[in-house]
Amino acid sequence: MLCPHCESPMEEDTLFCPNCGHRVVRDHTPKKRYGWWWLMPLFIFLLIAGTLTGCMLYEQSKTAAAIASFQKGETLAKKGDYQEAYQAFEQATKKRRNFAEANLDKTVVTLGLSIQKDFDQVDAFNKKKDYAKALTTLDESEQKLKGYKGDIVNNLKEAISNKRVNTMVQKLRLEMKSKKTIDELSSILEQAKALDVPEAHQIADEILKQIVELAYTKASNLLQQNQFSEALQAVTDGLNYDKNNKKLLDLQDTIKNAQDSFESAQEERIQQAMAAAEKERQHNKNDAVQLVSAKAKLNEYGDLVVSGKVKSDATVPITMIKVAYTLTDQDGKKFKSNEVYATPDTVNPGEEAQFEYTHMAVNKDLKLKVTGFTWYVDN
Repeated sequence: MLCPHCESPMEEDTLFCPNCGHRVVRDHTPKKRYGWWWLMPLFIFLLIAGTLTGCMLYEQSKTAAAIASFQKGETLAKKGDYQEAYQAFEQATKKRRNFAEANLDKTVVTLGLSIQKDFDQVDAFNKKKDYAKALTTLDESEQKLKGYKGDIVNNLKEAISNKRVNTMVQKLRLEMKSKKTIDELSSILEQAKALDVPEAHQIADEILKQIVELAYTKASNLLQQNQFSEALQAVTDGLNYDKNNKKLLDLQDTIKNAQDSFESAQEERIQQAMAAAEKERQHNKNDAVQLVSAKAKLNEYGDLVVSGKVKSDATVPITMIKVAYTLTDQDGKKFKSNEVYATPDTVNPGEEAQFEYTHMAVNKDLKLKVTGFTWYVDN
């Protein structure tokens, strides 16, 4: 320190100046000291605030990353990419261990991977036509999801349902090929209608066609034997499944007309037809019916469908046109002769009528030859 009188240097604790002897009066009042220590609380506050902010931002970034991984996993899972979805959910749970939704979805996609393996088994069973095991496997797959909910679970359930419908369609398609009666086809038809998918609708349509053909064939055979009531019942059996089927309705009219003719004036109608044929011999007796076309073709079930058209060259309406034909094999050996009524029942001059008959389970190509026609002339 310096002497306040002569400004000579003095020791800190000296009371008199060694140079001038001046007594130094000390001010013992505490002096304010200024330095950087007063900034320490501010530094500490800023340090704590910065640390907390950093930790918060870090945690927020971890949470955001975990949510992003979770959302990615959900998107992948909805697309059926369960393996990639599992990896995304795994990353989410690593970033946030208590991420309950991610843990749950990780379990669900694990089930999804298991169910995809089940689908591979189902495909293998379907390929072997072992549909019972395929359906059992799908039931077991559905049980795995019991107690779980959510969009991913709903997607898995929908995939199982689609797989089950596909299996049922294949099963029905196989079964329908082996059924040959209306009663047998009826149960398959009900199952097909219960499956609300286009493939099942197609099967239902095919079954209806088979039922109509069976009813038509049975009624036609009974009609040829003059068993009119039984023939009408056979047509009714078919109409119970397809009430507006024109082919059956036309046959029904033919049977009723034939029944009326047979019961009331069979001989008279024959005589009238013969008289009319004699009167207009060139047209109404010999050339009243002309063949337009005729063919015999196998369908996918091995049935031989005979069909064709005839035309009336008569001068008056004619009814109950019956077409006679013979089927022979490739060697010319006779397979069968048959007669079938053409529809509609009444044909006006110049109009055409169609005929069709299905020979069930023939399973080979045959040659068709139309051998003649019979008909009645309307009054």
